[in-house]
Amino acid sequence: MSDSKVRIQTVGPADVPDLMAALQALARNLDDPFKVTPEDVSKALFGPDSFTMALLARQGGKVFGAVFAAPLFTTLGGGAVLYVSDLWVDASVRKQSLGRRLLAAAAAEGASRWQTSGIRLTVYSDNAPARAFYAKLGFVVNEKDLTAFLSGTRVAALQARAQ
Repeated sequence: MSDSKVRIQTVGPADVPDLMAALQALARNLDDPFKVTPEDVSKALFGPDSFTMALLARQGGKVFGAVFAAPLFTTLGGGAVLYVSDLWVDASVRKQSLGRRLLAAAAAEGASRWQTSGIRLTVYSDNAPARAFYAKLGFVVNEKDLTAFLSGTRVAALQARAQ
């Protein structure tokens, strides 16, 4: 892969299968569950209430990277920042600046769409290569910041208790 020939482009409706394949590859790499459907992704990206954006990095017909992100308002960031929920670079092209290029393109797209002024993301504590990559780019990991997640029946129970 020649870095200069890789094109980063905004995902359109016809690109959803390629985006899904990239997101599934990321889930496999991280040994994470994968719970979204192409319909879920399409609704988030293109529906009347769309709230996300995605980019793909391609050379020819092959996808080498993807980023999926949404705006997040945070007092810590001083307003809107881009929350990158998913960043994937094919193992065959890692250490060739594609991850950096994807994040830079996502930052520009976020600033254009939502006037974001920073990037926030989560990295697994045991993923040393990812942590080193983000540190090299200047990301600061807040070691006391733990991610909490509530879903499914637990959200329903929370809502029921609030009534």
